[in-house]
Amino acid sequence: MDSNYPSGMYKCTECKNVETHIQGKEFLPCTECNKVSWEIIKQDEDYLASIQQKDTIQSDFEKSIPNP
Repeated sequence: MDSNYPSGMYKCTECKNVETHIQGKEFLPCTECNKVSWEIIKQDEDYLASIQQKDTIQSDFEKSIPNP
C-alpha cells in the first residue's frame, strides 16, 4: 500500500488484526497473517479531537476545585 495514507489505526482485512500506521512510512505486512491488506478504522484527527476534548474536560474540572 502507498505510504501516503493518513496516520491512524488500521484493521487487516484478512485476519482483523488492528495496527497503527504513521503517514509517510511504508505499510508493513500484518504481524498476525503477513498480508498487506488494510482498512482504516480510526484516523489520527479523530484521536487528536478526542484527546483535546479530554484535556478541556480535565481543565474545566481543575478550575472547579477551590484553592486552599
